[in-house]
Amino acid sequence: MNRSKFNDAQIAFVRLAIHNLKVQQRLSYYKYLNSLNILVEEARNQRYQQFLFLAAA
Repeated sequence: MNRSKFNDAQIAFVRLAIHNLKVQQRLSYYKYLNSLNILVEEARNQRYQQFLFLAAA
């Protein structure tokens, strides 16, 4: 690709767009990890409550 076809502003814009995509991917990955952690935490709490219920019985 011949670089002279594009001016600096266009190149900067494309670089910024790519950077934003990478950031969005990272954010959605962290949201995914966070929701997994929440699910694990809820499962632990449920198991703990079942344990307390059995211990009280």
